[in-house]
Parts: sequence; C-alpha cells; structure tokens
Amino acid sequence: MIMADQLVDFLRNRKERAALPETDWEARQVAWVDSVKSLYELERQMPDTVTLLRNPDTTRSRWAVVVQRIPHLKTMPLDSETLKYTFERVMLA
Repeated sequence: MIMADQLVDFLRNRKERAALPETDWEARQVAWVDSVKSLYELERQMPDTVTLLRNPDTTRSRWAVVVQRIPHLKTMPLDSETLKYTFERVMLA
C-alpha cells in the first residue's frame, strides 16, 4: 500500500509542476540587456565623478545618482532634475 501512495504522490507532484508556467528566459534576457544599454547611455551623458547605483525601489527609476556622501549616503532616483541638481553641487564645490 505504501508503494501505491508513493506513486500517487509522485504523479500528483508531476502534474502540479507541469501546470506551473515556465520562465520566459528570452524575455528576461531582453529586459536585462535593455537595462544595461540604458545604463550605458546614461553613463555616456555624465562626467566621471558621478556615481550611479542600482535602485532596489523601482517606482520612479531603476537607477539612483549619489548626491551626498557625508555625513551619510543620500541617493535620489535618476532623472533630469536630480542630474541637474548633482551637476550644480559639483560645479559649486
């Protein structure tokens, strides 16, 4: 009887795994490549002294620009306004 239960469990597990949607690896690769391309495009527009960080909170932007390091790190989502603010701070320093 134990063998029959194991067979039922095995078949049930296979059926459940088959019902799960497969990962679309091609779509994930395209998204990653697009993200890297956008990062390089942003980097080309900036001077060497600007630091970019991957933003875990993607509500506004995937990337953040460091606007202050001391007394503690402060970042803001990267957009035209924060880039302008960062350049102004660099120029005035």
